[in-house]
Amino acid sequence: MKRTQFTLLGIGAVGLLAGALLVPGIVDANARRNAGGSSQDQAASERTLTAVLSGAAEVPTAGDLDGAGVATITLDRVSQTICVDSTTSGIDTVTLTHIHQGVAGTSGPVVVDFAPGGLGALSKCVLSTEALIDQIAASPAGFYFNVHTTAFGAGALRGNFAVHASGAGGVHLLPEPLRAYDSRQLTPFGPSQTRTVDLLFGKDGSGATKLAVPPGATGALVTLTVTLTAGGGYLTMYSAVLNTVPATSSINWVTAGQDIATTTTVVVDAASKIKITSGPTSTTHVIVDVIGYYF
Repeated sequence: MKRTQFTLLGIGAVGLLAGALLVPGIVDANARRNAGGSSQDQAASERTLTAVLSGAAEVPTAGDLDGAGVATITLDRVSQTICVDSTTSGIDTVTLTHIHQGVAGTSGPVVVDFAPGGLGALSKCVLSTEALIDQIAASPAGFYFNVHTTAFGAGALRGNFAVHASGAGGVHLLPEPLRAYDSRQLTPFGPSQTRTVDLLFGKDGSGATKLAVPPGATGALVTLTVTLTAGGGYLTMYSAVLNTVPATSSINWVTAGQDIATTTTVVVDAASKIKITSGPTSTTHVIVDVIGYYF
């Protein structure tokens, strides 16, 4: 991904966890890292906030009820920048993306303009002011992320911010594992089959859907399980941005009827997606549980 260009605002005022993930720059979708950040000192000055986007949250008129999305912003007082990593689906062409001031259920003025973003993922940084950054950090719920589209000029998707991680940098463990994928609800993997798995959301123990790996994350800490295996085989898990399957397997089994799990790290793409490819003789069901993520 190309180095992010800053845009001036035109609007006023465990052993496995330690160093376990090496993130190749080619698949690092985090805006603040592509803007030249990510040093230890800079990470200490950053704060991350996340907004889950929906059309129903738009006021006074509902937005695109078929759409959904998530936006993560990184606030940095030292560089006085606000970076956004967002992903959307089910909407038409994006015309504007903003941060507005206003609590849920109210409309408020634009305070940050990220300019048009197009469809899918957006990864961008803009220059801001220390005062505004402090204000957003102190009261996340008093600000919301808004996506405007051609069909919904007043706003297609919206979500107020909340703290989803203690800060930028390092690994962030979820309060409980979230199940992001279970092939037993679909069909088993067959030989030499590749599937794309979305780690953005997962289900908790009660079946509630929760945010798992937010946009802008560089990788995920997951438990990969194979069950109901048919003969021996292996799986390879890797970033969805890659077109070539890595040469190293992620999990192996040797006979039918095995249940084997491994906890490992995997690089994610800009939309928090990964790929899983089965070996040429592999048939098995697959489960992916998200334990945490790297940001």
